[in-house]
Amino acid sequence: MKQLTKLIFMILVCGGYSMPSSHSSVQTISTSDSETIKNLNNINKGEKAAQINICNLEQRQVPIFCTCDADKIGNATEANCVILDVLKPDDIIWNYFMSQPLLEKLSFKVRIGGNMSHVPTKAIRSLTQLKQINFRHANFEEITEGAFANEPSVIVVDIAECGIKQLKSHAFVNMTNIDFINLDDNQILEINREVFVNLPVLKKLFINRNNITSLHDRAFKHLTSLLELELSYNNIEVITTEHFIGLKSLVSLSLRSNKIAMLGEHTFIEMQELQKLEIDNNLIEYIHPKAFENMRNLRTLNLSSNKLKYLAADIFTGALSINNLDLQNNTLVRVTFDNIKPIITNFYGVSSYLSLDDNQLTCDCNLAWIKGLRNETINQKLKDSLDLLTCFEEQNGTLQASQTMENDKAHVTSGKSKTGEISDINKSKGKHRVYDANNYMKDNANNDNEHSSYLDSTSKFNREKLVNGKVGYMKNLFDVKVEEPCPEQSRDDPMTSEQPSNHRENAAVASSASTTYVPNIATIGQYLYFLSLLIIVVV
Repeated sequence: MKQLTKLIFMILVCGGYSMPSSHSSVQTISTSDSETIKNLNNINKGEKAAQINICNLEQRQVPIFCTCDADKIGNATEANCVILDVLKPDDIIWNYFMSQPLLEKLSFKVRIGGNMSHVPTKAIRSLTQLKQINFRHANFEEITEGAFANEPSVIVVDIAECGIKQLKSHAFVNMTNIDFINLDDNQILEINREVFVNLPVLKKLFINRNNITSLHDRAFKHLTSLLELELSYNNIEVITTEHFIGLKSLVSLSLRSNKIAMLGEHTFIEMQELQKLEIDNNLIEYIHPKAFENMRNLRTLNLSSNKLKYLAADIFTGALSINNLDLQNNTLVRVTFDNIKPIITNFYGVSSYLSLDDNQLTCDCNLAWIKGLRNETINQKLKDSLDLLTCFEEQNGTLQASQTMENDKAHVTSGKSKTGEISDINKSKGKHRVYDANNYMKDNANNDNEHSSYLDSTSKFNREKLVNGKVGYMKNLFDVKVEEPCPEQSRDDPMTSEQPSNHRENAAVASSASTTYVPNIATIGQYLYFLSLLIIVVV
């Protein structure tokens, strides 16, 4: 009987059956066997997955379809995959990528009906030769911590148009060969600290067309090798020195089409290698005189389409290499030689450029240097641009006359006009004009003829305009004698003689002044001579 019991027990153990839980020793053996079987199953699954070619899934019902540059297992170097259905993080299909261990470029594109809500970090790490990975139309919402980490072979990560709203801390970390990260066309709201860590050779970072409202201080402090940073078409309102700490190698910064209202002192001082700064199409009204301090390598500065009205006298003294300056489409009423003199000679060369178009420059002596620059530069494109430059010439008294007209118009409309006439304010100068109120109300064409010698209606210049409460005309700069009248220098300026100008005109002015001065001296001398004779006679 004992022998029979022993035989039955051995049969049960060998057959994989377990005894009741009260037999602890048997239960332990059963658990160990179960774990071994599970591990064997996982190995078998991995081996089987490696045998399923990710580049040849035509006969399988899977949510992804990939085309490769080679069909055989282990031969492909490039794969383009389309997501057709919901693809979950734990889907076994991610293991199929092990069938192509030599992949160097991998692209994912989500089609309508597809869904990809996570970065396939595990699959990416299994591809040890991968150099470039691209995603389009995914719905990641956030790039989680370690999503792109410890992948030494990857050079390019392109995640544009993927619905990203947040970049978590250490989203990109320990990518020792990554050169370019593209996060364009997402919905990122802010750039936090410690998002980009230990990316020692990263050269380009693009985060254009997002919803960024703020940059955290030191957000880029680890990117000491970065050369190009693009943050255009966002909602950034404030930039300070602290935002750019660490960017000691940066050569190009684009902040176009944001909502920046001012540039403070030393804003860009951390980027002393910067060569190109694009900050156009913002709301900039004020630039601190030392905003560009120590920017000795800056060559291209685009400040167009802002709200600048004046520039500080020494604004460019810290950026003496600027030779491409775009100030067009602001509201500048004055750009003086003091503004430009530190860099004026840079615009003489053939590759230089200066744009002042579409401003409200006042036609006065402060623009005389532009005519000189037109003569000095050998850049034909710059010459042509300056030839079309306009300035605002105020018509004396037109504002008050216009106000008087409007007041009288109101009186006529209400039937309370007493004189029926509107007078120009320039009576003391012999320029008194009388307007008949009724004719004015009828927009009498005869009144227009009064200005026919002054206003050419067929020209794109000479158009009437109201600027800063003053009525006048936009004139071609080179049709106006901006040198006269010219107020005296308010300070001793050792560089006044260096101002580019039409030297022949200056010589003529000087000659005229001397001619006037000599007769005056002669007249005084004669007066003193006759006075002395009179004194002698009297005595």
